[in-house]
Amino acid sequence: MYAAVQSKLEQIRGVWRFRWTTMLVAWIVCLIGWLVVLAPPDTYGAWAQVHIDPRTPLSQYTKDIGLSPSTCLPRAGRSPRRWRKRAF
Repeated sequence: MYAAVQSKLEQIRGVWRFRWTTMLVAWIVCLIGWLVVLAPPDTYGAWAQVHIDPRTPLSQYTKDIGLSPSTCLPRAGRSPRRWRKRAF
């Protein structure tokens, strides 16, 4: 038991002796990590597509709430396939 305690105390003394070196290495690693995290540009991309069937029984209750089917159609020359292939 005495040998185990002495071994632990010796390890603690070794860590204490090199505490400033350890702090310097920790700060350097931290700064490099912060630079890596902050380096990429802030770009985000998302898209969504909602399909609604107007022939459901619920449509009679919701017909005045949303958009009419004519306004939900994509604009001429822009198909949903083209939207999906777009890189962000």
